[in-house]
Amino acid sequence: MQNAAYAVSKFGRNALLSALSNPLCSKPDLERRRTVLYLHGYLKALKAKTIVVEKGYTDADFLDDYASYYVRCWTDYERHCKRIHFFSRSFNAAEVRSAIVGASSNPLAKRMASTYLGFVVARPLPDRVIGRTLLATYPRKKDNGRRFYTAIRRYPSSLFGMPLDVDSLPYQEQDTVVAACATVSLWTAFHKCAELWGTQVHSPASISRMVMRVPHRGRTLPTSGLNYEQMADAVRQVGLEPEVTEVSEDTPSFMRIFEPKFRSYSLVVLKAKTHCTQSR
Repeated sequence: MQNAAYAVSKFGRNALLSALSNPLCSKPDLERRRTVLYLHGYLKALKAKTIVVEKGYTDADFLDDYASYYVRCWTDYERHCKRIHFFSRSFNAAEVRSAIVGASSNPLAKRMASTYLGFVVARPLPDRVIGRTLLATYPRKKDNGRRFYTAIRRYPSSLFGMPLDVDSLPYQEQDTVVAACATVSLWTAFHKCAELWGTQVHSPASISRMVMRVPHRGRTLPTSGLNYEQMADAVRQVGLEPEVTEVSEDTPSFMRIFEPKFRSYSLVVLKAKTHCTQSR
């Protein structure tokens, strides 16, 4: 029997779609979206076994988005989200309840903590439902050292008081309302900046608001995105100095420019145009 505050299920495509869905965005709406398909494939690669859906979750970033825009809309948007936790070991509902009720020294709670893969906040929106996401990286032991994760940090989490943590960096789907592409990129970068230099972490809606003093065309919210000047101003407003470098096809070496910045723990936000070709 499932608890009214949370639900436990075996990881799978259908379970993930159910967890992400809401009255404004159904499972059929989600199953064709590339971000959802990628998320499912990524979690499969991490060998996720169990999903725990925390219902009625208040997410600070979405709450600011809600207060800044959604509460003023004609549509009656819900302000509470769902937080979806993932584990690389199989647990049933009785085991999860036992781990939550017991102390942090409970052996079962320790097993859940040691197999924790992170979480995804599911926003109650008709589109772009994937909110603040903190997931474990690919295991480095299994990719022959191909990947290096220099920008991650440890994030504490919890499941009804049961302590959990994950080494990650936050992600969320960009949208055309509160958090466009550049806004989300800055939001992600500012999280690592906060650990390195003690600067403040702003929500996406806060970033969109604080750069509006820079001359631009269009409304503050919904936003159509940020230009270079606005991005640079956002960096200054958190107490850091921006450096804008333009790279073109004629630039001799991309890595020659940016490798010193990576090694010195500078945060690089890359804005690029991609050209895709399809082979028949």
